[in-house]
Amino acid sequence: MNPTAIPSKITRLPSALHCALASFAALLLLLTAPAARAGEVSLELDTREVGVGEAITASLTISNFANCSAPQFPEIADCTVRSTGIPTDARYFTSINGRASQSITRTYRFELVPQKAGPLIVPPVEVEVDGEKLRTAPLTVRVGASQGGTLLFVEVACSTPKLYVGQQAQLTLSIWIKPASFRGALLDENEMRNFISVAQLGVFPNQIVRTRRERRENAAGERELFYVYEIETRFTADRPGELRFDDVEVGMRYPIELVRDFFELRPRRSKNLRATPSSPPIQVLPLPDAGRPDGFTGAVGRFEVRAAASPTRCRVGDPIELTLDIIGDGPLNTLPPPALRQNRQLADGFRLPDEDLAGEVLEQRKRFKPIVRPLRPDVRELPPIEYPYFDPELGEYRVARSQTIPLEVSPSETLHVADVTANAPAQSDAKQSIAARDGLLANINDPALVLQRAWRPGKTAVIAAILLPPGLFALTWLGLVRRRGDSADLKRRRSAAANARKALRQADSSAAAKNSGSILATYLAERFGFPAAHFVGGQHLADLQQLALPKDVLERVSRTIERCDAVAYAAVSAADAGALLEEAQRTIDAVEAAA
Repeated sequence: MNPTAIPSKITRLPSALHCALASFAALLLLLTAPAARAGEVSLELDTREVGVGEAITASLTISNFANCSAPQFPEIADCTVRSTGIPTDARYFTSINGRASQSITRTYRFELVPQKAGPLIVPPVEVEVDGEKLRTAPLTVRVGASQGGTLLFVEVACSTPKLYVGQQAQLTLSIWIKPASFRGALLDENEMRNFISVAQLGVFPNQIVRTRRERRENAAGERELFYVYEIETRFTADRPGELRFDDVEVGMRYPIELVRDFFELRPRRSKNLRATPSSPPIQVLPLPDAGRPDGFTGAVGRFEVRAAASPTRCRVGDPIELTLDIIGDGPLNTLPPPALRQNRQLADGFRLPDEDLAGEVLEQRKRFKPIVRPLRPDVRELPPIEYPYFDPELGEYRVARSQTIPLEVSPSETLHVADVTANAPAQSDAKQSIAARDGLLANINDPALVLQRAWRPGKTAVIAAILLPPGLFALTWLGLVRRRGDSADLKRRRSAAANARKALRQADSSAAAKNSGSILATYLAERFGFPAAHFVGGQHLADLQQLALPKDVLERVSRTIERCDAVAYAAVSAADAGALLEEAQRTIDAVEAAA
């Protein structure tokens, strides 16, 4: 056999196998690769059998899409439809033979509440997905008689039988729920409250203020037990007509079958009940035109006025600050100010503000503080401040009045030109008094009189005005800096001993003994105003001689520092450490006593 022939045959054999294997792999890849799926749309209902007024949750799901439009749910006769929120997205990632892909599923949820018994046909919902319009299949729901009126109902009551425009009243929303039972026992108020799912409350806050038990007669004449949950709000009517509460709706997942797990009691089967107020609308009456007094600004309720003035002794034209408190049961935030210009007695004797008064609400009252000025010296009192209002309980207009406030008003002083122009001739024709108008001093309107004593500064005054302020500022700044430095130095000297004793106490015995030299040096430096290095290793102890300390105290300080330096880098026993710490403490005490 020719040895060179075998390699040539072997080189041709892999070429054929490679072709076959490549063809097989391509076919296998085509068979196993996921086919591109078109977009899909489906609609599911959480139940197919409900009662009138019970909610159905419809979930519209869009799958396998790149782009889709927001669906418009069609209108359904005898059924309310509304969206329950923004859509939710779910993303799925897959990888087959190294090829990754992803898909998106988007879900829109709607709530359907049938208002009539009988079959309910849910029509197809059309959605545009990737440029193509897709439709869901129609669905049918069986709607039976309502059970909401026997299990859940809502009422709205008003605190007053008549309500006028601008009147504030208390509205009470009452939610009546028939208690469910579990294993033969009724659930309590808190357990039933957990099943309430508030849909919308309109003007009412989402806060239950009171819970009570009440019995109510049913259609069969039996008195059944209900739990009543009350919500309150203060409401002010702004226009006449019927006050309806169509925007109020209370939802509840009423339990039909309950199960208790480890954490809580939860429904295994339930009904999605919805209830709107069954009470008749409240009539809001307009304010009558007959008997409306001058100065009425729209206050509705019952009010009284209290007034105070400061000062009560003044001259003509001086400002007097009034404090007007409007006290009552009306809506204080929107309570209008009193119309002072409509009060004839007040307008005749006082100059009144032209701008609208701003008020401040303070504990069952609204306070206004206008400024008035007496016009004549014969004004002897501040007349009663009038505040017209409409009393809804009496159905008529009334006027609240404050008490009269006595005043002492003196004439204003009259100034002459000679008093302010010393250079004017005594018999000059220019001499004239400043005229008084309505008891108030008029302005000088003659330029010659104003400029007659005009003062012109000289060169020296100008230079002093330029240089004096910077010089005063520099001197003041230097004084503050020096004072601040002296204060800091004094504080440091006073706290030196306390800081040293604290440092000696805080560390353990061995560590404090090794650091006692540094602590003592720091103390001496702070106490006598030297750098700490002066007292390390006995250096410059002569500096202490200047402080007139006794010789024995100086020698004691020197010995203590030498002992501290000796143990700084050597091993020391607990007993020696304790003795050294005591010696450092006694040295500090001796210095303090001598200084």
